[in-house]
Amino acid sequence: MNPRYEMHFDFAGYALNDGYYREAVSTVAVSLERFYEFCIATVCAKIGIPEDEYNKTWKNISNQSERQLGAFLFLYLTENRRACEFAPQKYTELRNKVTHKGYFPSREETVEYGQWALTFMTKMYAELESSCNNVILQRRFRRSDGLIAEHAPNGNWVKLMVDTILNGQPRFKFTYEQWLARIQTNLQQQYRA
Repeated sequence: MNPRYEMHFDFAGYALNDGYYREAVSTVAVSLERFYEFCIATVCAKIGIPEDEYNKTWKNISNQSERQLGAFLFLYLTENRRACEFAPQKYTELRNKVTHKGYFPSREETVEYGQWALTFMTKMYAELESSCNNVILQRRFRRSDGLIAEHAPNGNWVKLMVDTILNGQPRFKFTYEQWLARIQTNLQQQYRA
């Protein structure tokens, strides 16, 4: 199954294409938070933190975005021995204005924020993959019931994932605008059918 951060990021694209820019910014922000969670869980699994201990600790920050970001940044520092090149302040401010002050962003602001998030998550994922690939594979394909994939009637294993911009980015090399156009084209084709 796809990690939640991938699905949220794609849903943000659908919201943006439909003209819901506030929802798109908010959903990209949610995607980023779930991405931090994915990275933190992956590194913790890599270094042998028992899952029940991880879950107890995560529970303490699960409803606090700033703490999740702080945990991600320090775990990144620990894992890579250097500070993470994080978001320019304007993206944090945009997210906060939309989330807490009811600000209506323009399409341009929303696309720029989405492009930054796409670039950031793609880069961070590549770095994480280089040091934690086996753990990532285990975590990405594990379902809640412990299965990695479905066993089809013909005896083959079926992957339980769909292509998203984030899991396809190494192959596709789309910009955020190109991905939005692809979403729009796919929707138009579905409605014509």
